Amino acid sequence: MKISLFRLLLIISTSYITFGQGLKDFDKIGIDDKLGETLPLNLEFTDENGKKVKLSDVINGERPIILTLAYYECPMLCTQVLNGVADSIRTMPFQLGKEYELITVSIDPGENPELSRLKRDAYGKNLGKDLEGKWHFWTGNQKNIDVLSNALGFRYFYDEDRDEYMHAACVYLVDPEGKLTLYFPRFVITERDMRLGLMEASNGKVGTVLDQFLHYCFYYDSDKNSYVGFALWVKSLSGALTLVVLGLFIGWLIRLEISRKKVIESEQET
Repeated sequence: MKISLFRLLLIISTSYITFGQGLKDFDKIGIDDKLGETLPLNLEFTDENGKKVKLSDVINGERPIILTLAYYECPMLCTQVLNGVADSIRTMPFQLGKEYELITVSIDPGENPELSRLKRDAYGKNLGKDLEGKWHFWTGNQKNIDVLSNALGFRYFYDEDRDEYMHAACVYLVDPEGKLTLYFPRFVITERDMRLGLMEASNGKVGTVLDQFLHYCFYYDSDKNSYVGFALWVKSLSGALTLVVLGLFIGWLIRLEISRKKVIESEQET
């Protein structure tokens, strides 16, 4: 997926604003590794219709979840994160609402269900789909937002001078039981990475037999924050096998030489 000039400028401007906070505030922003941790599913939020909901209402053992933290009046990065999610699922063969769901939780306790509904409808129009009950846009109080963000390792802070929340970009994948299985610390996510990530988060329950076969052709490279193709894996494996074979061959030559010397010594004695 190529990044447009406009989105590239947004990245640059976001980085400038972030670094402009100074080192004393920069350490408040980040993504801590919480892979394998189970989210507190009893946390309560409010959905787009003003109804009280819990994480367990959606993360209920049935399907994997794409989870993001954002805020709906964010002037910059949050929109790019949500756009990135929309772009990655646009052509994905998995059925939204049936094989996976999405949850977006606002980190701004001052936002309300009306903003949630407007955001959901905007992305529904963008994707050409009815997102009700499929992509959930929630709001909540500061206490529950803090508990969820801490569980995810999502560090952010509110800048009073700018009247903005300063944060990084991250998209999380959660398994049906609520365990954090993967996260993408960026907003441009390929359809392939999202598809393979959901397959991993579902423990192989999502996707066709062909999808499952393709899943074994890739592995997640944490250094690149992306799935790496089987060819690279084979290249690495073949290199390791070459060293093993070479070692065995050298060992065979050494044993052969030792045997030869023993034969010579035996002949000399006789």
